Amino acid sequence: RKMRAALVATLVATAAAFDEVGYSIVEPRGYSLLREGEYGGKLYQVQMPLTSGYGRSLYLLDVHGDHYSMGYDQGLLFGAEMVKSLEALLNTLTGGSKALNTLIEKIMMWQWQTLKKQTPQEYLDEIAGLSAGSKAAGVHRDAGDVAAWGVVLANLPGDGDDLKYVLLDELSASQRRVLEALLPPGAGGLEDVLDGIHWLHPGCSNFGVWGNRTEGGQLYTGRNLDWEVDTGINDYKLVTVYHPSGGYAHATMGFAGILGALTGMSSQGITVHEANLESDQDSFRGFPWTLRLRYIMEKANTLADAQGIWEASNNTCGFNHAVGSAKDGRFVAIETDYGHSAFFSDMDPREVAAENGDPRPAALYRTNHGFDPETIAHYQWNGTFADQDSNTRYALFPPIFDAVDLGAYSDDEAVYTVAVIGSKGTEDDFLKCNASTYNSANNVLSVAFRPEANAGTIYAAWELGAGESWVPACCGAYVKIDMSTWW
Repeated sequence: RKMRAALVATLVATAAAFDEVGYSIVEPRGYSLLREGEYGGKLYQVQMPLTSGYGRSLYLLDVHGDHYSMGYDQGLLFGAEMVKSLEALLNTLTGGSKALNTLIEKIMMWQWQTLKKQTPQEYLDEIAGLSAGSKAAGVHRDAGDVAAWGVVLANLPGDGDDLKYVLLDELSASQRRVLEALLPPGAGGLEDVLDGIHWLHPGCSNFGVWGNRTEGGQLYTGRNLDWEVDTGINDYKLVTVYHPSGGYAHATMGFAGILGALTGMSSQGITVHEANLESDQDSFRGFPWTLRLRYIMEKANTLADAQGIWEASNNTCGFNHAVGSAKDGRFVAIETDYGHSAFFSDMDPREVAAENGDPRPAALYRTNHGFDPETIAHYQWNGTFADQDSNTRYALFPPIFDAVDLGAYSDDEAVYTVAVIGSKGTEDDFLKCNASTYNSANNVLSVAFRPEANAGTIYAAWELGAGESWVPACCGAYVKIDMSTWW
């Protein structure tokens, strides 16, 4: 409580000075068409101001048709970049070891066989299209396989023991023998080798604010991806706009090789979000979340639609998901693990009653812990630094919202909110970007949304630079994209 009081005082004093945090908002100078696909897809390079720091690393891929056609054009137009991106990420995991790369690739493809069992056929068709398109483009590796790696990697839990469990859970005795034969001499057992892999450690956050807090009651939502930094995937920052036959157009923000939605917005004003929630209830026997969130954007135009889709499919690991809806003008959080989903709106009694809960009307926010009794019973980060960090970031939200007059929260405040919450490498001052702390930061994607049907605005920032010049997304440039020109 003392920490929250100090945060309130600091945030109220600085809330008007949005530019002091250290980020900027920029608009593209244009979109240069690079290539066209077989099924109407187009690849653009987003032309950014020289001062933005993006250089030539930001692309927009616009694809149309059935899922096979959209996959084919993705593989044809951007398959080589997808492969380079995921190969760079794999080398980060293994330290560039060819033997370990072979081992992890095999594990990921075997685990994909489990995840694909509850993946809708249209996404399997899209992956088949990726394979065919990348082959037609002469890419040295199958982009469909690489996309499957990305789905598996995104779905992994953050806890090392849980991670080993889900990776090895489905393996047969013969598959284990194949993997053990690939182990480097003197490496120890399979579990020992997996312990030595540099696994990705997610954090993340999301929020929604609406109603009497915002200008005209407009819904605003946001999402931070706090993940592994400087892996090489930021060479190919990507916005993908999908126009599926028989579904709603939708856009995802992320990196080449990540087929599903790390976050995104649809033409119906649906936004989707994720944050890690470490649980001891994990499995790969469910709908992989990056594709599940895309499915919601493609099929839903209300929160009721989204909840129906969610409840008709199975969870995998522990995550704090969320969905916003422009039509409903509000936002819901979904605390999940393999065994359950708990839906929350603003001022939920479970959150009101919690010792570490601090909810607000017409606002809802999550970091990496939860408030449903079942969530709490299976939460694994109690007493850890990760839990402390999650509670610290959660406690930042209420004073940000309290500092804005009712009816005055707008686009600028939405970007400010997501930028403040993003990991900057310090627990002492989330309000200032400081290059001296970036070696401890892990914010690689930071996005605020103003969702509207057949319109809407996205403010998306990606990590910039590499090595000593690396900058977290929330301390760089937020790219303002008017989606009315893309739906």
